[in-house]
Amino acid sequence: MIKWWVLIIGIIIANPLLAKCKIDTHPFGTSSSKIEKSVSEWGSFEPIPNVNKEIFTSFETICPELKKSILGRETNVFYHFIKDKLVAIELVLQTTDKLELFEWGKKQFGISEERDLAKAEQVIQVEDGNRIIQLFVGVLPDVTFQNVVLISTKHDDLFEYQYQQEDNINWDTNEISPLEPITLGEDN
Repeated sequence: MIKWWVLIIGIIIANPLLAKCKIDTHPFGTSSSKIEKSVSEWGSFEPIPNVNKEIFTSFETICPELKKSILGRETNVFYHFIKDKLVAIELVLQTTDKLELFEWGKKQFGISEERDLAKAEQVIQVEDGNRIIQLFVGVLPDVTFQNVVLISTKHDDLFEYQYQQEDNINWDTNEISPLEPITLGEDN
């Protein structure tokens, strides 16, 4: 009888860490206001005003089943927008030496490539339909940096626009020289 209780308690404790979590419930191209309405707690900033915006929240806000885990509490989720179109979703964890986010990303997206322990930095990148999934781990003496990113492959024109804007910034004054207007494709 005791071993059944141990098994049940073990499943309850392990279940949140093994749970599938839908971090990509909003398709690429979604507006920032739609994401803001769907996320209960968030912050935002615009690195280049009227060009790109980032909305950030905690992983446990997106995946309540991870609420009491280090992975849920200490992982930040960033939604990246260019011209108010969602182009990337990024998860960042840098407070633990355990590769929890890296391993979660592998399991979540069915990536079989293993971590190469001989490398201080490793990137695993796979194409998956209209997105690229990128797992990154960087091991430094004092911190292990882990990153999982979903990047749209349908918004190359927006990424090009952002790069042009970055090239036109006078970094001494933070002024942006005007560019020619862009024409977005119908999918964007």
